[in-house]
Amino acid sequence: MTDRNSSRLFPGIVIGVFIALSAFFGLMWSSSGQGPYATGALNSFDARFLQVLGAIPSGRVRVVGRNPETKMTDETVWPGDGMRPQPSSPVMMTVQSDDADDTAGGSGLESVRITCLDGFYVEFTEDLAMDGLTPVAMTSPCFRVQEMTGLVATESNEGAVTLTDNTQTVIYELIGVEAGVGDGRSHSLTFTVPDGMVAVAATVRMFPGNDHVRVAIRSKVPGMARQTETFSINGIPFFFPSDECLPEHTDLDGVARNGSGAASGVSLEMTASVVLAEGTGICP
Repeated sequence: MTDRNSSRLFPGIVIGVFIALSAFFGLMWSSSGQGPYATGALNSFDARFLQVLGAIPSGRVRVVGRNPETKMTDETVWPGDGMRPQPSSPVMMTVQSDDADDTAGGSGLESVRITCLDGFYVEFTEDLAMDGLTPVAMTSPCFRVQEMTGLVATESNEGAVTLTDNTQTVIYELIGVEAGVGDGRSHSLTFTVPDGMVAVAATVRMFPGNDHVRVAIRSKVPGMARQTETFSINGIPFFFPSDECLPEHTDLDGVARNGSGAASGVSLEMTASVVLAEGTGICP
């Protein structure tokens, strides 16, 4: 004989559990847009995975790299030539353009914001007024350049804007010009996991799809050998292993080169979506 009170309670329990779970995952979704790299919300799978690791979801970073002409040797997916260099120690850097109109009151980029990590992998930003062909120095040394972008979204650069060492010899970041047009921001597929955080490299996508281009994502954890994941995706998203956890201070970079069947350089855009979370010592 069925207890009538129990039969009445059961639907209420089910509804209560459903509401609780919905609130829990909804909270993770909404809170995932918080934090220093809050550029996008996490989906519930990302949030659950990070919760299992014991991390606090912080946000999703979308890193876009462009290489206007791939070559037969490995190059970073960025507007510059060859592999984008990384300093071995913090460097005092300067910014300048090869066009005099990238200056205050000019027709191009008037100011830039540089996002860096210092020698302790802690993020900071500096805003600098452009002075055309004249180098403008940062006030603090930079160890890892995360991004360089114009402060005013409607401004575009007239010339190539470079971030270099104080001798203007080594280019660490670049806001390029394609077909005579700049869009006021760097496009380098490089990213370093800040101090006190972990990352899950979630998805990578290449545009346009091309069978003759070999692309790879490389990760360098301090004290360990560089790891390389190579793939040819022909425009289809490439998913990293769902259990890949990258500890703080890991360098990520996208690399591309022409395969043997490529007749000439290919213009390539590659996007990586990286999930960040607060926490250390939790990667397997």
